[in-house]
Amino acid sequence: MATFLLELRCEEIPANALPGARHQLVELTTRQLAEIGLDRATVTALSTSRRLALVVTDLPERQADRTEQVMGPPARVAFAADGTPTKAAEGFAA
Repeated sequence: MATFLLELRCEEIPANALPGARHQLVELTTRQLAEIGLDRATVTALSTSRRLALVVTDLPERQADRTEQVMGPPARVAFAADGTPTKAAEGFAA
């Protein structure tokens, strides 16, 4: 298992805003990790008046493989009559 540390330095944060900032940091990070399948990780936020820190523990060394199917534009829109890609196909490929 791996540990991730993120430290944000900033201007002085008022003391009464620190609990809310820590809570938001944990909440948003936990949600994002769950969306990519890393919901077993433990997220902790720490703070001082000039720093916010995020510690994520129990991260796997490697994320599990997954398959995604992404639908592009229909062939009639993606290719011109001569078979060359249209802007829609190029935009999707980008």
